[in-house]
Amino acid sequence: MSATRYIIPGEDIANTPMLKLVRANRQAGTLWQEFNAWLTSVSPQTRAEFSDGGRQVLLRASLPSEPPTDEWALQYADAIHNFRAALDGLAWEVAHLDGAKPTSSAARSLYFPLAKSADRWATVVQQTLRSVPPDVLERIRSVQPFMARTEGEIPTVLLHELDRADKHRSSLSVRLTGRDRQTLALMTKFDPSVDRRTDPLLWDFYEFLADGVELHDGVPVARLRAKVPFVDVSIETLPLRLDTEVSSIKYDAFLLLRAIDRHVTGTFMTVLLGGLVRDWADYVVHGAPRPTTPWI
Repeated sequence: MSATRYIIPGEDIANTPMLKLVRANRQAGTLWQEFNAWLTSVSPQTRAEFSDGGRQVLLRASLPSEPPTDEWALQYADAIHNFRAALDGLAWEVAHLDGAKPTSSAARSLYFPLAKSADRWATVVQQTLRSVPPDVLERIRSVQPFMARTEGEIPTVLLHELDRADKHRSSLSVRLTGRDRQTLALMTKFDPSVDRRTDPLLWDFYEFLADGVELHDGVPVARLRAKVPFVDVSIETLPLRLDTEVSSIKYDAFLLLRAIDRHVTGTFMTVLLGGLVRDWADYVVHGAPRPTTPWI
């Protein structure tokens, strides 16, 4: 039984694909830090508009400054591009492994495949990957979307669609939106003269209006109604998230970046080492916290 082959960046192949993967992860982390720094600096809250003698309230977003979504979109696109470039660079390197040379036509169209069917995989192998050693080719096949055991969208497929969109449009877009109402802390005060012991259920109606809605200053966030007048109503910290779209479907941008990083990292481990590194497996497979120690 032959020993598992390890392909070491910097020794067997160039370091470039790994460096692009590291850069993509850092860019995603920087975007997360800047997003949270903006949240801290503006402390998004709400302002109340009362009606019906104070019994009805409309809460509107109160944003002291508009979010720099154009800048965030550029940073997001940079991370997406480097994740995809890392995969394509990996394919280029293993196609030239051990001094192999793809044909000129294969080299011109060489990229990391993300085949959704076995037939498509067979076609790509014949067109661009014939110079890849059989054992490494099998590793690449094992991480193809058509081999996935789970249903639903594959993060690397979403990555491919995002990267294509960025190439054919001016930039990817991100939007600041409200998060699910269960994540907010609603603060209410009623007229102190009301005896709540006689009727503890003062609320008549509550509706959260901002889930998934692009937020700017003044956008309606929630509507409330009570049996007695409110004295004050507010959301202490308005819960927000950064959304993006892939094929008209909305995604939390940071959750998507994390999923892409997990899948691309797992792909690198599988292609280079033949499987997942034990300390990183829980991150790649289950989304556990990302380890701080290098995996190679």
